[in-house]
Amino acid sequence: MSALSENTSHHVNTVLDISQPSHSHIDNLAKHQRNTVAQRNANKQKAMWHDIKAEWERQEDAAVTLAQKHGQKVEWMHIRLQRLPEYGKTCKINTWNAFIHVRSMDLNQEGSDLPVGEKLRLTELVKLANSTNEYESLPKDKIDAMMACLQEARQRDATGSRSQPKAIRQDVHQTSKHVHKELMTLGSHCRTSSMAITVQTSGEGSSPLYYMDPAARQFVEIVLGMDVDTFCLKFESFAILGLQKFVKNDNDRRSLQKSQIRSTVRDRLCKITGEDGLNMEWTAYEDLIIDKYHVILDGWPKDIVFNPADLGTKSLAVVIAALEDGTCNWKKLTEESYIKYVQECERKIQAGEVHIPKRKRHSDAGQKRGPYKRQRGEARCVSDVRPEEESDDDGKLVVSGQ
Repeated sequence: MSALSENTSHHVNTVLDISQPSHSHIDNLAKHQRNTVAQRNANKQKAMWHDIKAEWERQEDAAVTLAQKHGQKVEWMHIRLQRLPEYGKTCKINTWNAFIHVRSMDLNQEGSDLPVGEKLRLTELVKLANSTNEYESLPKDKIDAMMACLQEARQRDATGSRSQPKAIRQDVHQTSKHVHKELMTLGSHCRTSSMAITVQTSGEGSSPLYYMDPAARQFVEIVLGMDVDTFCLKFESFAILGLQKFVKNDNDRRSLQKSQIRSTVRDRLCKITGEDGLNMEWTAYEDLIIDKYHVILDGWPKDIVFNPADLGTKSLAVVIAALEDGTCNWKKLTEESYIKYVQECERKIQAGEVHIPKRKRHSDAGQKRGPYKRQRGEARCVSDVRPEEESDDDGKLVVSGQ
């Protein structure tokens, strides 16, 4: 055997010497029951590693034999026996995978003969697919539709939200572990200090997961004056409850709700117009927003004033609910819809349905105004003094050169 095989055998023998491997908590069982469970788990582990050792030895012998036969290195033959490149290729979308995916959706859908909560295994699906000639006779347009369906499903699995608690926990733990490893590597390579805290805002997850290097830990413990666990728990409560935890009375609650409406409307307005830093004009909404950007805030609740500053607690809650469920959102106006909107506004103005406030009439309206004359004794501003004029110490105006 080569050095690789000897190291592998030494590792396996070390594992086989473990009599009682770690197992899940079974504190509620009696002592002899715990010993029985531990012994059974140890036997399973021992049998598993015995089979793994035998398979490693078989692969080692096969790699040596093939390397000698074809004049290749043993390490090179090991890589080829593992079939890593072929495994990577099978992950790509192809017509067969798309066909199996669509067939599984048809067979496992509601109303099938399967018991509730059960699905056909992949091997069973392959058998059913091979038993018919449906795959060979598929037209190209149907194959393209199946591949698009599989691509959408993979994209949804990769970026969509998880609904199963187990899948959520796995995603959170694995991603946090990867982030912590990357931050450690970044700190060692670039001399950075980092802090990362991950919590589930649903409140149904495990305790917060965090990474802090020594400098970040000292900042929390010395500067903020709290231990790391307390700091993470406070962050978790803030992430779940938001600013609601800091609301002391109804005025604070209304101010928080108004700020939430303004920020949501403003952020969505910037997104739909593509202009960062654009502010929402609540009092001049038609002139400065609709006429200028041809967008409209569609779905604002009826009989509620179009300005968060003038709303009460109940009206604010209705508006927030409409913004959260998507009933109230920004919408782009086409040229045709914008013309209809302008015509409707003109109709409402002529019918008196919309009141346009008029400016107060100036006291000297209709009179010709001459140049402004300063009254006697009125102070002169700095801009009225010409460059060649200056004042003396007594405050009198002195013309230079006189």
